[in-house]
Formats: sequence, C-alpha cells, structure tokens
Amino acid sequence: MPFVSIIITSYNYARFLRDAIDSALNQTCGNTEVIVVDDGSTDNSREIITSYGSRITPIFKENGGQASAFNAGFSVSKGDIIIFLDSDDRLCPDAVEEVVRVWHPDISKVHYRLQWMDAEGILLNTFIPPAGYRLPSGDLKPIILKQGIYRTPPTSGNAYSREFLLEVLPVPEENWRLCPDAFLHAQVVFYGKIGAIEKTLGYYRVHGSNASSIIKYKSETERLEEEIIFRNRCEALILGSAERLNLNADFNCTIKVAKKIALFMISPEHNLVKDERLSRLIKSGIDAVWKECEISILKKIVISGFFILLPFLPRNLSKEMLFWYIYPDKRPLFIRRVV
Repeated sequence: MPFVSIIITSYNYARFLRDAIDSALNQTCGNTEVIVVDDGSTDNSREIITSYGSRITPIFKENGGQASAFNAGFSVSKGDIIIFLDSDDRLCPDAVEEVVRVWHPDISKVHYRLQWMDAEGILLNTFIPPAGYRLPSGDLKPIILKQGIYRTPPTSGNAYSREFLLEVLPVPEENWRLCPDAFLHAQVVFYGKIGAIEKTLGYYRVHGSNASSIIKYKSETERLEEEIIFRNRCEALILGSAERLNLNADFNCTIKVAKKIALFMISPEHNLVKDERLSRLIKSGIDAVWKECEISILKKIVISGFFILLPFLPRNLSKEMLFWYIYPDKRPLFIRRVV
C-alpha cells in the first residue's frame, strides 16, 4: 500500500487550523503522515500546532508565501502520494482510502470533488467542479494542448505522485507566492495519467479572507493585468512541457481572451493589448470556445453569440457583461440561476 503524506500549509488561519489537522489525522487509511507548515503566522497557530505533539511533523518558518510552504513541507515528506491541504479546508475521513483505491503506477495525479462550506463549517450546495460537470481523467495531454486548461479543483482536491513532484519542485517562490497549485496543474498531465473520483472527498471553505480573494487591486485594469500575466506564466509552463515531449500545443484559453477584451475596452493603450484589434480578439475568443472539450454545443453557441454581440452593445454594458462572464461572483442573481 502506498504511503501518503498530507502537507498542511498555513498562514494566520488559527481559527480553521485545528479542523484541517483533525481531518488529516482522522483518515480511515492509517498509512499516512501529517506535516504542518506554518508560514510565519502571527496569531496563535504555533500553540495549536505544538498541542498535537508527535502526532504531526511541524515546520515553523519565516513568511515566504504558499510556494515556499509547499517546498518546505515536501522537503521533509516521505509519502509516495502527496496531498497539499489548505489549512482553511478539510478532508473527508475516507479521502486517502479512496485515492489509494484508484491509484496505479501510471498516475501522476488523482483529483476529486470538493464541496463548499462557510466560515462556520456549514456545508453549501456548491461543488468544485460545479454540478453537471465531470472531472476529466486518463491522458489529458490532448485536452491541455488544445485548450490550454482542463477542469480541476484547487489545492485540497488533488493528490500527486512523488515522482512527478521530484521532477518539478521546488516551486519558484517569487512568481508563485500565491496559487502554487496552478504551477502543478499546468505540468502534471505531461508526467502521467490523471485519475478522477467523482464523490466529495474534501471541503473548500469560503470565508471572505481566502488567499485568492484578499488580493487588493487598485483598479479593474490592475486586476485584469495581473490575471493575464499569471495566465501567461501558466501557458509558458504548458508550452515548455510540450516542447520537452516534442508535442504541438495550439491553444488560446477562452477566459484569457475574455479578460483581454475587457482590458482592451477599459484601457486600449495598455501594453498587453495595445497592438490588438477588437475584431481580432472576438474572433480569437470564438475560436477558443469551439476548441473547448468540456462544454456543450449549446454553451459554445451562447458564448460565441455573446462575443459577436459585444461590439454592438453600449460600451458600459459590454464591459459589465464581460465581468459577469469572467467573475461569476459579480453576476446578478437571475443570471446565476440561468447559468
């Protein structure tokens, strides 16, 4: 039976930390170790971590970001399979058991469904991926080479092979201080097959101070700029992995195109879009939609129609609708229900 390392990375999440640690310790599969990396917290996280004694392996380090916490935890781990668990999330008791059950030597990652919960741990009727979408499995290289992205949950919904992580870690800490899971998602499909478990094996806590939601932007322009640059980094990893294997990558991610259109409408002289034309961006968006493997024909038609309509709508309405498409949390309630 493979040995599993659960690496919990934490920064100032003392109020959630015990819930995460307990979920890791209370797995039905006992062939595990639990490593807790505290990334320079200033709350009472250290007190909570030390209270577990020898049941966990603690690492206390200066604050360096989540990528540095990934690296520190992996450096002391012994597992054949590695799960990085965010300290505001938690695992179901049978998570490790289910991962081990489907694991085989050709796998580089197993991902599984997460359910949202609120700050108090009350479960919400929202899942990652959303209801109606299956997690992809098998050889996903053709998907990522064609559309530059594939459907997968965030950090806590993934279990990686040690062999893969030895190939790509340490995560470069300067560029991936936040969201180092994206660094792994972009490359893991090139190192083996992906296993998928449809049942819920973890809980993703939504509490308003998640690392991904507390980034403060000065303007919509700055947010779009940062997200496009971040996406460029992910695409560079995909292109590098494809080149290493002599594979042809030909993709243009739909959501990235939508962000470039929004940036063009807000700030057409911005260096990321100043050489673009709206008509060319819209054509690129439609082409990208029809390359997507994971959405229905109906949805492709609707999104294509949306792109075609954009130049004919008032500028403010076009921008508003683009933001509804890019950021689901900005959609009015009736739009969310329709979607």
